Amino acid sequence: MEDLGGLLFIGFIVVLWFVLIFVVGKQWEKKGYSKVAGQAVAFFFSPILGAIIGAILSPKKEVIEERELKAGKLKKCPYCGEMIRNEAVKCRYCQSEIK
Repeated sequence: MEDLGGLLFIGFIVVLWFVLIFVVGKQWEKKGYSKVAGQAVAFFFSPILGAIIGAILSPKKEVIEERELKAGKLKKCPYCGEMIRNEAVKCRYCQSEIK
């Protein structure tokens, strides 16, 4: 019975490790990087190290804009080509009226 407490603790640590690996992967994906790459770093090194690296990485603007364009959150201004919100009636960059 004494080993049961130790096994439960080890099981808890393993489950927590895998949950944190998933969280790190989502963090990397939100910044425009591969979720699998983030999970691999977290698995092989440490979820804490993977989270630190994910926090340091600068977001990939093109990937994030492409994802939001596909989701219908953004559209391109027909006059200047900058990304604007789908609900916009006036471009914030070139001040053109959007039809």
